[in-house]
Amino acid sequence: MDLSDDDNDTGNDEPVASSTAGVRRTHAQVEGDNGGVEEARHEKRQRLEALANERRNRVQGQAPHNMQPCQTNPAQGPDNANVPKIPKPKGQAGKDFSLAVKMGLAKGNGGRLRYNALLRSAREVVSEAHLDWQKPWADIPPADKAMAFSVLRERDPFLKRFENDWASEAMIRQYLKNKRKTNYLQGTLEVPSKYAYLKENSAKRDQSKSRKRKAIEESRERKRRAKEAKRAKKAKASQRRRLYRAVELEDEDEETEFIQGSSRDGAGQDESHDSDHGEDGGKNDDTIDG
Repeated sequence: MDLSDDDNDTGNDEPVASSTAGVRRTHAQVEGDNGGVEEARHEKRQRLEALANERRNRVQGQAPHNMQPCQTNPAQGPDNANVPKIPKPKGQAGKDFSLAVKMGLAKGNGGRLRYNALLRSAREVVSEAHLDWQKPWADIPPADKAMAFSVLRERDPFLKRFENDWASEAMIRQYLKNKRKTNYLQGTLEVPSKYAYLKENSAKRDQSKSRKRKAIEESRERKRRAKEAKRAKKAKASQRRRLYRAVELEDEDEETEFIQGSSRDGAGQDESHDSDHGEDGGKNDDTIDG
């Protein structure tokens, strides 16, 4: 029993020591100074470029064997060079247009699965290429961007049909933006000064009400004011019509009173004229008789 225990102890000591040394060596490589980290990133980048070149050479080496089928059927596969390039839409992905829709992967279960696979591949490439996600997209070196686009094209030739790799760029930018946003909320990344006004605007909002509820209340208030203005306008127009009607009635009453009992009354003029003629006739008759 003692011998077996000694043997077991002896056998266990060596692997533990070697594994500890291996862990120490790993930590020395990963947690070294900045020069060591940059060197590790450079080596990783070289391996990715070598992998992309190897795949490219392998595809070029197989091209002569597939030359005849391609000539007889140019549209044999979606990754053929004769497939027209898809230009970049106007605007920004996620804001002005849907990336999945413009890539043609929004319909059907197969399209959605492929789109999700491309997003996962973009995240893996960002991690493998050690892109500095803390920096804005414009501050990332163009060489690192080009390398990431090349690896994405090699992993899925479907991305070759998009002009100037705009689909690959949109996926990577979307992932980096979401990652920065998450770290902003968690407080692990300092928010740039250009976004300071957002915090001030947020502090001015009524915390007891959500944006949706506040928007609904504002919409109802606008509708109520519009109804009141319309009602006031209608009442004013009705009052104006009543005044016009009252003025017209007064004019009609004045005109009627002026005609009755005035010198314009035709009946009075005829009676006075007949009486004048009667008196003249009587005088003449008396004169003749005398």
